[in-house]
Amino acid sequence: MVLTNLETIPEVGVSHNFNVTKKVLISKGIIPGVTQLAKTVVPPGEVCGSHFHKDMWEIFLVDEGCGVMVVNEKEIKLKKGDCMIIEPYENHELINNSINPLKLMVFGCIGSS
Repeated sequence: MVLTNLETIPEVGVSHNFNVTKKVLISKGIIPGVTQLAKTVVPPGEVCGSHFHKDMWEIFLVDEGCGVMVVNEKEIKLKKGDCMIIEPYENHELINNSINPLKLMVFGCIGSS
C-alpha cells in the first residue's frame, strides 16, 4: 500500500517546458506499465512543445481552466471536465491560450497502438 498527498509533493518542471509544473503522484517504476500520474499546471501563455511518444499513451483530464491541444496538426479546444487520450506516435502540443492557469491530471502508460 502506498499513500501520497498533493500537499506534500514538490513541484517540478516538465521536460517540455520548465515553466509548466507538475506534482507526480505515481512515478515510472512504481506500477508496471504506468509512467506517471501527475497534477500539472500550465501557466497562462505557456506551451508544452510538440512531441510524441513511441510506446506511451497519455490521458489528460482538465481539472480547471481551458486551453488547446494540437494533435497531428489539428487544434482541439479543451475545457474543464474534458478527457483526452493521446495514442503512441500521435504528435501533440498543449497550449494555455487563456488568462488563467490550466490545471490537469496527466496519466501515462506503456502500450502499443
